[in-house]
Amino acid sequence: MWINGYGLVNNRKNIRPKVLITDYVHPIMPSTLEKHGFDVIYDETMNNEKLKLCIHEYTGLVINSKITIDKSKIDLASSLKWVA
Repeated sequence: MWINGYGLVNNRKNIRPKVLITDYVHPIMPSTLEKHGFDVIYDETMNNEKLKLCIHEYTGLVINSKITIDKSKIDLASSLKWVA
């Protein structure tokens, strides 16, 4: 078992926390997140309905104004630690 700098506990070392980015960001952001141990998924086609199906997979979200985070999504987001 190990604990990374983001307070996440993993029983297997090959599990990396995942971040979803839903809109254009400067290329430095995904590369910096990867350097800090995140798997970055870049999906500009993400919408609110699709997010409900997969939000439980993500530790972090970098969203735009077309994505809304409300109680129904938070309740599904068992791994979510931060939203930007």
